[in-house]
Amino acid sequence: MWAVLTVVVVFEYSVGATLGKGVNRVVATTLAGLLGVGEHRIAILSGEKGEPIVLGLFVFLLAAIFTYLRFFPKLKARYDYGLMVFILTFSLVSVSGCRVDKVINMAKKRMSTLLIGTSAAAIMCFLICPVLAGRDLRDLTAINLEKLGNFLEGKTSATKQ
Repeated sequence: MWAVLTVVVVFEYSVGATLGKGVNRVVATTLAGLLGVGEHRIAILSGEKGEPIVLGLFVFLLAAIFTYLRFFPKLKARYDYGLMVFILTFSLVSVSGCRVDKVINMAKKRMSTLLIGTSAAAIMCFLICPVLAGRDLRDLTAINLEKLGNFLEGKTSATKQ
């Protein structure tokens, strides 16, 4: 199920957008899974009564920090999806670790389905319906170079009368 969900969520119109979203998802899931497993180990060390408190504290702190990071415009533009996936994956691994003793097996399954889904989306985007941003990028570059040339020649709209 996670592989199909990953294909649906990661697949974008262009090759570059699919790659960017796929890399964001893989990195965020990997980091969140590792931190979730580490947090689960720390919570186990705190004893039976302290485990839920430590779990809740870690989930609250990391979710609050990464939610706050989403408010920075530069991070929001490039990594908003990755930050959201990090929050969701970390919460999933942490909270389910409280009930399931095999957190590492769950993390391995999640990572393998993530890689399968991301690979499937990338292969579909590259081979079946590739849309490269080459023409749009070329047109945008030409427009910007024209504006730069006009500016350097002193032909700005403010000086024209």
